[in-house]
Amino acid sequence: MEKQQFCPPLILPSLDAERGIPLTRVGFSVGGDGTFDEDWLQEVLFRHPEILPLREIDPLSAPAIALCREMQTAVGPVDLTLISEEGRITLVECKLWRNPEARRLVVAQILSRAREDVRPS
Repeated sequence: MEKQQFCPPLILPSLDAERGIPLTRVGFSVGGDGTFDEDWLQEVLFRHPEILPLREIDPLSAPAIALCREMQTAVGPVDLTLISEEGRITLVECKLWRNPEARRLVVAQILSRAREDVRPS
């Protein structure tokens, strides 16, 4: 028997359901051919900002309302701009985990954008 360290997440129709519907993994690609790319990720997060774990990062940043995508700043666009009920602004930079720049450059990129005035240019 093969050892498995995880199992796919399940969608349970109700709390007393005996069987769930397993979710299947989808592949990501970097391309504009209708597959799951960074633009798709931006759109999902814009429509459903509640899936971001903002409450765990900063409780005053949640719940968040999506303001805009690709907000232009002096140093480049911010992928997603959110605001909380308390008026806290959250800047989101979307990168797929397989993107080679997803570690070092993303942190530098979001810091340079956050340093700039958040008003659109």
